[in-house]
This record gives sequence, C-alpha cells and structure tokens, in this order.
Amino acid sequence: MNLNWAECTRISDNWIKSYLNSHELHTDAKINVRSYSLKFSGTQYQIMGFIDGIIDHIKQFVFPPEEIRRFETDGIDVYRRAMSYFGDTNPENDGKYGELLLYMLTESVLQAPMVAHKMTLLTNTRDQVKGGDGIFFGEYNGINSLFIGESKIEIEATTAITHALGSIERFHSNLETTSQFQHELIIASQILRQDLTPEQLDYLYDSFTPKTETYKNNNLVHPILIIYEDSYIGDIEVACSGNLDGESRLSDRMRKRIPELMRNIQSKILNHSKVKTVFLEFFFLPTTSVKQLRHTMYQAIHGVAYIPQNPTAKTKEKSGRD
Repeated sequence: MNLNWAECTRISDNWIKSYLNSHELHTDAKINVRSYSLKFSGTQYQIMGFIDGIIDHIKQFVFPPEEIRRFETDGIDVYRRAMSYFGDTNPENDGKYGELLLYMLTESVLQAPMVAHKMTLLTNTRDQVKGGDGIFFGEYNGINSLFIGESKIEIEATTAITHALGSIERFHSNLETTSQFQHELIIASQILRQDLTPEQLDYLYDSFTPKTETYKNNNLVHPILIIYEDSYIGDIEVACSGNLDGESRLSDRMRKRIPELMRNIQSKILNHSKVKTVFLEFFFLPTTSVKQLRHTMYQAIHGVAYIPQNPTAKTKEKSGRD
C-alpha cells in the first residue's frame, strides 16, 4: 500500500534555503546529526529575518488543515487565534518556540507530516500538553515510522544534549512501568488530522494501537532540536569583511564543532540503554544569545516586548493596601 506520507507535509524546504545554511551530515549507527546556521546580514549574524520566516508558519503548526479552513470560512483571523497557543508566558522558559522550529525541520527535512496538533487538547491556553514536542508520521529509511520530537534551547549545547537524552530515556523507561505512552497514543488517535486519506487514517489508528501488527512493524524516531550559544560567532562578526566571508568562517567553525558534539552524544548515550535502541535525528543551530532569540520570538509573535512581572512589587503593593 502506497500511503505517500511526504505529500501530507505542509512545510517545504524553501524556508531553509532562504534563511539557513546547511552543513555536513554526520552519521553513526542510529544517530544522524544535521547542523544549520543563519545566513549573515552584512557582517552580522542576525536572527530577525529568520524569526519572521518562522512565525509565518504558526497557523500550520497550531491547527490542522481542516480547522484552518473552518476558521477562514467563518471569517476568523487564523493567525491571531493561533497566537493564543503561545500565551503571555515568560519567553525565557517557554518550550513552544523550540517546538515550532522542530515542527518545520521535521516536516521539511525528514518529510514526516505532523499528524496530531496539541492545540486541539488545550482547555487553558496557558497550559502546555505534556509529552513529546510534536507527533509526526512518515517513512524513515524505507520503513513507516512514528516520530516523537524533543526540543531544547539552552546556553550550552552539551547541557542541552544531556537534558534531551535524559528526557527521551525517561519517556522510554516509563513505557515499561506506566501507561503514559499508551495514553499518548490514545490522545493522538483522537486528534488526528482529518484531511488524510481513509487509508492513511486507518493505518495511523492501527499504528497507535500496540496490539496490532501495524504498530509492531513501525520504527520509532526522535527528532531532536538543539539551539545553543556559540560565543565564537561574535569573533567572526568582528573579523569578517561581509556576509559571504562570515558564512565561510562559520562553516569552518561548524566543521570542527559538530564532530565534537557527535562525540558528546556518543559518550552520553552509553548511559541510556533505551535511547540506544531507537533512531535519533539531531538538528543543531547556534545563536549568539538564546535569551535574545527567545525575546525576539516573543515580540514577533505578540507585537510587543516582554515585560517581566515583579512579584515582590505586587506583594508590597498588596501589603500597603492592607
């Protein structure tokens, strides 16, 4: 049966060509490491254009196609409705920015469409649904596979790797002791995109039912996004003569840095018996400041800069009224 999952993706790789440079793929056993860097603007490694390109896809990330069509028919601003998923939360600890970028990379690079959207489950838009950062399905190495994502935005790449692998290890360890994964699959089967063909939907229902042969025939893949700080980029900005020179210097930097990160993954995975059994697709993206990236994302989505609340001031205010 030809189910052609790739044709169900909604994000092409055109956005990557517009905003990112791709670097050498590194592979070891069940680990693939892909790395990207932003295109320079003159002598600067700027994130503004990149972020504008990301938020253009917010509505596809938050809502399935049939929901978008319904909103548009009813004259509802889909983009504004999609923004409610992000809420007015502190950007410095909000994981949804990473989820959005991971969604775009998984669909465009791995050709695996998102098949279940978290927004469908939200009763309180300030809450985040627990579990993987996106549920995708597609063909991987010629075999139908379930993709469950994980995204980390942290200062140190090695720390982000540790946290990502630890999270995936706990996920798999829980399969043997709790019904967490079964619960995740039941939820996913209830919120599947309805624009899929009847054959695709039937296959997915079976894929989310562990007792079926279909479920047993599928592989499990974890796409993992790591956004991290690299102070060396600042030195490149100072030294380079223009955008092409800057990108060339950063490409040289990535050729040295990514093999180091691959070795870091290889050493840490030795302590994760469950993670070693599944496929891992790492996406690395360096930035000059994760704080700036998060705050710029917040402002691009909400149209205003984030102003942190001051609990101490509020407490004093209440105390004064009493």
